[in-house]
Amino acid sequence: MDWLEEVQTAFADKEYMQRSMLFFEREGILEGGNKEQWEKFFKKVQLWGKTYLERKDAFKLYGVNGWFLNLTFWVMHYPKDSPQEIEDYFYRIKAVYLFYPKENEFEDFYEIFDFVKDIQNFWSWQDEENMEIFLDTEWREKIERLFQQSWERFQDCEEDKDFIEGIKPQYAKFQRYFLDFKKEVKDCDMVCVNITDDYAFWYFVKSAERFYLIRVTETI
Repeated sequence: MDWLEEVQTAFADKEYMQRSMLFFEREGILEGGNKEQWEKFFKKVQLWGKTYLERKDAFKLYGVNGWFLNLTFWVMHYPKDSPQEIEDYFYRIKAVYLFYPKENEFEDFYEIFDFVKDIQNFWSWQDEENMEIFLDTEWREKIERLFQQSWERFQDCEEDKDFIEGIKPQYAKFQRYFLDFKKEVKDCDMVCVNITDDYAFWYFVKSAERFYLIRVTETI
């Protein structure tokens, strides 16, 4: 199974619910789990975050269609293990995305967590019908187009001075970051994008040693 098939299995397979349940069982969550089991799992997530997450970078630009264009990059170490461990890796980084770093928030998490409902809502990132494959240049060009559209709209922004001064430095910051990021992933494998709607989508990018989650959303 190549990495793209692994992503589709872990993030968009039609049997994601059953696979998620089996993952939780392997991690000690039995029949929905009790508070003690979930607290142990929560602590594991903090360890996974420290193990896998190399860095997280976030940018807030002026929206193309709404208030803000948000771009967040999670840079993860990618394991070279058995197929089962690879599949578990994808579930673990989903947990890292949701619950790390939040060491002091377990009580709040447990208070509002509905196992059946939230497993369905949180752990499914749409289905494989919404997943597309891009060559390594295409996804970067799409992000650059969004950046340019945002910048052009920002030039006509009529918001107050504090708003404009708060957003403007983000453009130069993102340009520098994305220039370096493109060099970092220039030899990456093909990219899988998960489209949830017109204003939110994911990119999954893999290089030889890293796995990248890129989240693009608009605040409407």
